[in-house]
Amino acid sequence: MEYIWLVISYVAIAIPIYVVATKTSTDNEWMAFIPLLQLYLVCEIADKNLLWLVGLLLPVINILVWALLWMEIARSMDKPDWLGALMIVPLLDIGVAWYIAAYEPKEPEDLLNPSRKQLTRIQLPGALRRP
Repeated sequence: MEYIWLVISYVAIAIPIYVVATKTSTDNEWMAFIPLLQLYLVCEIADKNLLWLVGLLLPVINILVWALLWMEIARSMDKPDWLGALMIVPLLDIGVAWYIAAYEPKEPEDLLNPSRKQLTRIQLPGALRRP
């Protein structure tokens, strides 16, 4: 029964990694659910080489490497990179991973058909303003 929490926490972090891999078009997103391959996938998503994977396997250094990798992932998902630093905080890391994974890219603004909100931001020169 005590191992059920380990499985739940592992799956809770694997799902956001899978989603981020899918959104960043990283190959083999299924690796998110296999323990050591998950670390390799995180390096792939962050676009880092295999030396970073070695850093994840070294005690104490792995904490810094994990945060730096997630900072790069957050940056690639157009999120503030300080969110990645929060990945070293237990329990908060799961929420941060889900927040980063929930990101949806913005639609590019249509410059030929601006919205009404954009039109109201236009500032007229002083001579053209109404008194």
